[in-house]
Amino acid sequence: MMNKSIPRLIKKIKNPILKLLSNIFSYIYRHKIIIIVLLIVFTLFYEEFTKQEYIIKPFEVPKLLEENGFTGQVIVHQIIDKIYEIKREALTKKQLEEFGSKESEPLPEIIVPGAGISIKPILRYLKTNFSPYKPIVITGEIIRENTSIYLTTRIMGKPPHTFGPVKIGNFRIDNLMMDNDSDKIKDFECLMDNDSHNVKDFECLMLQAAIHIYRYTDPFILASYYNHSDNREDALKIVEEIVRDKENANKKWAYNLWGIILANKDKSDKAIEKYKRALREDSEFVNAHYNLGNVYSTVDYDKRDYSKAKESYKKAIDFRSTVC
Repeated sequence: MMNKSIPRLIKKIKNPILKLLSNIFSYIYRHKIIIIVLLIVFTLFYEEFTKQEYIIKPFEVPKLLEENGFTGQVIVHQIIDKIYEIKREALTKKQLEEFGSKESEPLPEIIVPGAGISIKPILRYLKTNFSPYKPIVITGEIIRENTSIYLTTRIMGKPPHTFGPVKIGNFRIDNLMMDNDSDKIKDFECLMDNDSHNVKDFECLMLQAAIHIYRYTDPFILASYYNHSDNREDALKIVEEIVRDKENANKKWAYNLWGIILANKDKSDKAIEKYKRALREDSEFVNAHYNLGNVYSTVDYDKRDYSKAKESYKKAIDFRSTVC
């Protein structure tokens, strides 16, 4: 009934502008399904086109490890588990990058109504050939030297890094079995890695690899992880590197974290400077407004400024975003 009434209404409209708008509305109404599909396609294409992909390829591993179930793909999955463990413990609201273990994640299957044509190959072709964000490939290997193993990670365009050694007692099969209760590899002797940090077991190698990957893909996440692990000195070093990098897009997050580190050291005046510097990067950055309010309201009693704290909290609320 409504389909027939719309053309009648359009015929009664004499104003040319209103008639044009009415014709547009009528066209949209009659082709609403196709338009909805096109909007979904555009959204998917934009997300795929602008998304930076990190592809971790299967690591090369010694035959002894492979024969006991520790294939290159298993090693990749363990590293990815550590990557997401770091992400969870970083406790940040910043949007995070996604890591995959395949050349390409499957795109949703969408069929153009009435044509029976899938647009998935079109999306993949356009992304592969025209996206400015080419996938960053991460590879690596585990090598055996006598009774020890080393793990090397290689990030495209960045220097490789080797971790270890981890000593395995004569490569006995029992030493390579998984502990079903803790999902950790048993009986690895702790030695020292090239950075002079203790490597407790094989799982620590996976964590070191994940840290190295974050170091070159999203250093802010690593800085936040260090900060929440009470390793604030290393966190501060990374933050300073981020703000010195003219091309890094995470400056506001880095200045905000710098302010948090200083506030935890009871250096309120310097913390305020960093929060304000973050707001120079983004005047609507809710986290910085919120943290600035915290400093103004919790510093030494004689330095507290509740009016400024109220103003900062109000701005954080007005910008309606989730705060850390």
